[in-house]
Amino acid sequence: MEKTIIYSAYKLDQSEVDLLTRKFPFIDQSNLENVIDKTLIAGVVIYHHSQIIDLSLKGRLNNLEKKLYEIDR
Repeated sequence: MEKTIIYSAYKLDQSEVDLLTRKFPFIDQSNLENVIDKTLIAGVVIYHHSQIIDLSLKGRLNNLEKKLYEIDR
């Protein structure tokens, strides 16, 4: 089984990990790595196999920037 990596702005506590595993059942707590990424501001980015789930504030701001740029064209 492949490792799931969760990037977050701070170390996730057990209740946060439990919440994520309930929301995303493919996450196996025994094969999980939490990596701290201070650039995220808030939220998490989940890497599982080739799938990336970006639930971070940084990701949302980047998406907003792209949309605003497209509107401005």
